[in-house]
Amino acid sequence: MSDLPAPYQRVEGIPYELVVLPEAREWAEGAAGTGTLHGYASHQPDARALHGRGLSYSVAGPNEMRYVVRHYHRGGAIAHVMHDRYLRATSTRPGRELLASDGARARGVRTPAVVAYAIYPAGIFYRADIVTVEVPRAHDLANELFQTERAAQHRIDACVAAGRLLRDIADKGLLHPDANIKNVLIQSDSHGVRAWILDLDGARVVDKASTAQGARMIARFERSLVKWERKSGRALSPEERRVLFTAAKGED
Repeated sequence: MSDLPAPYQRVEGIPYELVVLPEAREWAEGAAGTGTLHGYASHQPDARALHGRGLSYSVAGPNEMRYVVRHYHRGGAIAHVMHDRYLRATSTRPGRELLASDGARARGVRTPAVVAYAIYPAGIFYRADIVTVEVPRAHDLANELFQTERAAQHRIDACVAAGRLLRDIADKGLLHPDANIKNVLIQSDSHGVRAWILDLDGARVVDKASTAQGARMIARFERSLVKWERKSGRALSPEERRVLFTAAKGED
């Protein structure tokens, strides 16, 4: 990617590609200099493992910030062949994710800011890591609904927040190919209950999502919800389901 959104910088003179915010450059160069960003994060004494498609890690960054470091892994059938490798082309997965994240945030979508990414060449392929700001006091929606006991009102509030997020990303033109309940983060603090969208790997920003595109994101989300209901043996209440999809369709 030749052009980066301001104020991101490309660090030159190193055997890997590093793109980073200026305030995190010293941290990122030091971390990547040990091998890889993800490898560095996995060995930090304060690291917290976050489960998804592979392990991500929450680690301390500069200025009392915490960062989430994620390694790119393939999904679907090709994962058995390619694992974590991607073919080098005119653009890269983290480069596209940065553009999607930056564009979405500029439109007011709640998604964590990208701090840095690193690309490690491997012949005609590459492997990559990405670093985002950690959202404090937050858990993914799967945790909130199926893995932790929560008060009834909190569950309702989380469902409303998730539904409004789905509507918001469609209204603001963020097309997310994997809008599942693990990629929706629920933050609870003094400002109330809010939802964030994660992992914009493969996402893109358009002027506005069509009705069909918005419906496909809702359908993808509902499939993941049903999968977790079956996995956990616990179904949403009729009221929880109603407020979630009423909000997602803009009918609340």
